[in-house]
This record gives sequence, C-alpha cells and structure tokens, in this order.
Amino acid sequence: MGTTPLGEALLWLIKDMAERREKRKMVIVLTDGQPNDPGLCHRLIKRMGKYDIEVIGIGIETMATEGLFPTSAVINDVRELPNTLFNLIQEKLVQ
Repeated sequence: MGTTPLGEALLWLIKDMAERREKRKMVIVLTDGQPNDPGLCHRLIKRMGKYDIEVIGIGIETMATEGLFPTSAVINDVRELPNTLFNLIQEKLVQ
C-alpha cells in the first residue's frame, strides 16, 4: 500500500556501501510492500550503480520490485527464497 520506507533504507546503504573497499559490492533487498516514495527509490538505485553497487530486489508476494531494481524476482512463498536467491546471485556472478 506504499508504506515501506525503502528509500530511507537505501540512503543508509549507499553511505555504508560506498565507503567499503571491496572490489565488488552487492545489495539484496527483500520487500513485501510498495515503497513509500518510488521516485526516490529509482534515483537512489541509479546512484548506487554509479558507486558500482549491484542491487537485486526480491518481492515477497508483491510485484513492487519489478521495474524498480535492475535485477529482480517475485516469490509467492518464502520457501522459494533459497532457490530464487541462488539463481539471481549466480546470474550476477557469471556476467
């Protein structure tokens, strides 16, 4: 219903991840709702790309991640999470 404070979480992540020295940085976001500010989320996810932070979104019983994250998936049952997560990470690692 648009009440998930995703933008606020991404703001914190950008600061934390941008300062890290690892060669490769990846963030995996799990959400069960629509962000409270989709425009802010789009801008922050784009900015994360400029810091070479790869972002994956997984929606749990929500399509909110589609179109928001460059790589995303939707699951309808939490038991799908391990396989979905493995497949998404494997896809990123072989790019």
